[in-house]
Amino acid sequence: MIKKHKYILILGICVLLFQCKEDNNPNGDSIILPTNFEVLINVLDTTNGQIELRCNADLANFYSVSVESSNSNESKNSTAGIFEFDVNPVGKYQIKARAHSTESNFIQENLQLDFDQLREHEDFDKGYTSPQAYTGYKLIWNDEFEGIIVNEENWNFEKGFAQNNELQNYVKQNASVNNGYLDILGNGNGGTYTSARLNTNNHFSFQFGRIDVRAKIPISKGMWPAIWLLGDSYEQIGWPKCGEIDIMEYWGDPKATVHGTIHWFNENNGKRGDTGGSKTLDDQDELSSEFHVYSIVWDKNRIKWYVDNRQFLVKEISAADMSELREKFLIIINLAIGGDNPGNPDNTTIFPSHMYVDYVRVFQKE
Repeated sequence: MIKKHKYILILGICVLLFQCKEDNNPNGDSIILPTNFEVLINVLDTTNGQIELRCNADLANFYSVSVESSNSNESKNSTAGIFEFDVNPVGKYQIKARAHSTESNFIQENLQLDFDQLREHEDFDKGYTSPQAYTGYKLIWNDEFEGIIVNEENWNFEKGFAQNNELQNYVKQNASVNNGYLDILGNGNGGTYTSARLNTNNHFSFQFGRIDVRAKIPISKGMWPAIWLLGDSYEQIGWPKCGEIDIMEYWGDPKATVHGTIHWFNENNGKRGDTGGSKTLDDQDELSSEFHVYSIVWDKNRIKWYVDNRQFLVKEISAADMSELREKFLIIINLAIGGDNPGNPDNTTIFPSHMYVDYVRVFQKE
């Protein structure tokens, strides 16, 4: 499910507390407590301090919410479970939300709202965000990185050293989920480099459609972040016969240039085929200071590349010798260090470096 209220992940840890046991009421009947209690916080206005809470639980007769700070305390009841509060947009607030069967029988969820932390998050999260839906398409797979660890039902962790004269050793511990983002850490210490590479092999692959990946990438010398697709058949027939579609690569260019490329095996001449193009943004710092959405729209005839929904490249793939580019592909996200394209780190390289991914969404035509 696409997350509608990202703030809930960075405002505090939600702990479900059973405040009352199933007491008997005066008539001797057992009180059944609500279950499956969910609370969503939507900060409507960070400048003026307007927040909305939406509560939902099975078997709840009504809901109550209190919003408390060091100098204020406001409480409200609602049968619909929808609350709005106007608060001072500074400091921290403790929020207690209850789902009631009776006034004295309820379950409770405690949350913390920190406006200072929220503004830091807003600054960190700045940049382009793509639509959650497209006309004529349906969402078939996504990862919004909402949890506290990488979902291993979606991703595999690759291990060991890569090719292309890269320097890093891929290790699982360099990929984590924090505050709603996948965080891939590129580290270097005394000539030893570690990073992470994730793929969806045997979990998910697809043929044709649109994929959007919202990411913020490092731009230090020797960093090689990439978002790409690899043919589902690579374990059986190898590369490049399986085909490769690079949605985004950054090669350490002094300019803010990202690249889109395809690789395949040309059966006509027995050689690898490569073609692609690039997009240069106005400001290099945008790549590391702001999120961008890197996308392709792919069908049996062509692939189109986009940055922030602005097309910068199109390649035809309908030729007979490019048939592998019309098969199923899995998803790979990685941060390489050094290698043929970006060159090796130097004394200007920043360690640790981080590649952040907000979401991956795959759509297909209905």
